[in-house]
Amino acid sequence: MSILRFRPTSRRHAWFLSGALLLATGCRDTTAPLDPSLSGRWIQNGLDTYAQFVLEKRASRVTGTFALGAVTGILDSHPVSGTAVLDHVVLKWKSGNYRFTFDAILPSADSNELTGVMAVDGGPPGPPTTFHRVTAP
Repeated sequence: MSILRFRPTSRRHAWFLSGALLLATGCRDTTAPLDPSLSGRWIQNGLDTYAQFVLEKRASRVTGTFALGAVTGILDSHPVSGTAVLDHVVLKWKSGNYRFTFDAILPSADSNELTGVMAVDGGPPGPPTTFHRVTAP
């Protein structure tokens, strides 16, 4: 009968791969329940246009879309990803050659106002802006 022996470098390699797999699967948890605190459709109205986030929050991970719209419908839409550890929310997306960040506060889990500042390509933030939740999950 043969006994399988690992060389020390093989054992270290196996531990490294196991750890990497655990980290990778932990970061992609799609089985976490939908968290209603941030999930839903959020709108910022303008005169004849609007901006909207459609978001899903699972654990601390947020995914969704950011779109610009007008009376005629959606003009431009982009995938969004980010993190939320309430009350702090950070959302990121790319439009053309520009990267946008929305750094916001959700005052409470049942709040319908998401207020924050947007920055383009890591530049200085713009003025505070508020999105209002219009539909919950």
